[in-house]
Amino acid sequence: MVKNYLTKNIKAKNSKVDLPKDKWGQIRDNIDSTTIDLDIDTFLLHVWLSKYDFTTTKTLFKKLKNTIKPGQAKSFLDDLLMDSEIYKSVFDTQLRKWNRNELPLKSSLDFLSSFKVTQQTPMVLSIMREFASGRLKFKYAKEGLEAIEHFHYIFTAITSQRSSGGIASMYSTFARELYNAKDDSEKLNAIRELKGRMREKLPTYDEFLASFRTLKFTNNYTRQKRILQYTLGKIDRHFNSSGVVINYEQMTLEHIAAQSISHKPANYDEYVGTIGNLIFIDQKTNNDLANRDFAEKIKTLIKSSVFVDDTLKSSLIWEQEQINQRTEDLAKLAFTKVFKI
Repeated sequence: MVKNYLTKNIKAKNSKVDLPKDKWGQIRDNIDSTTIDLDIDTFLLHVWLSKYDFTTTKTLFKKLKNTIKPGQAKSFLDDLLMDSEIYKSVFDTQLRKWNRNELPLKSSLDFLSSFKVTQQTPMVLSIMREFASGRLKFKYAKEGLEAIEHFHYIFTAITSQRSSGGIASMYSTFARELYNAKDDSEKLNAIRELKGRMREKLPTYDEFLASFRTLKFTNNYTRQKRILQYTLGKIDRHFNSSGVVINYEQMTLEHIAAQSISHKPANYDEYVGTIGNLIFIDQKTNNDLANRDFAEKIKTLIKSSVFVDDTLKSSLIWEQEQINQRTEDLAKLAFTKVFKI
């Protein structure tokens, strides 16, 4: 219906070339040709929410007909085509060529995709649209995407809060504010206001800690491996001052206290896989740690390029008490510093 409405109201300049239908075909190709399962109806809704008023898929066409007059059909279709290019790269970042300094944007988009949430898409689309057009500075785009990434790490990935319509409405409201902003000051204000609203919706630290404690990875339980890799990788990025560029894709998740030991203490299997007993290291460091006692492991870790937290550095032994304490310390670092909005 949207296609018919737009093409009907765009006069063809050449009877042999139907440019409106060609452009619609390009839009369809952009949405359908990714490795991600994207949907044209959802794309149209997200674009609308990022520019106009809040609506649903059911009422979108009626809203569009009442808002986009026949004389505006061509410019609306042209804008849709540009948005489809940006939209596909939001979900499939491999389709865009990123400059080295733009990689933090790619990283945030990739992590958001891994969280499997979509309510934020109108705001993300608005940020990337403004950035791609040169109307939004990189540092502001980075601030906005990173805040959204951090919000959904705490809200979705860790505490599994139920997203209400209020979250979707929040994102679409500030997406439109950013779209309509006339200068840097107004654009930054839209991003900062969104951050303030997100902070109001965050779960409490106690809720975060309770869920954080349940994160677990062992050879027999791998469901949460990716979120644990992500968490420890982000903590390392935040605190690592070695100056060494680290390829986190090549790092491995390892247990400080071994999973298999001859005489297991009580409850050993319950805490050996928790985040307090895990470290994210490169393969060489992992090989260097093999079969060493705890004191020697710490010396090796400190010499490596990975961040070693104070709990590990100050511990003389490594048992349940120390592992539980490090879990709490990492939770506090994550909530108050690394994923702070």
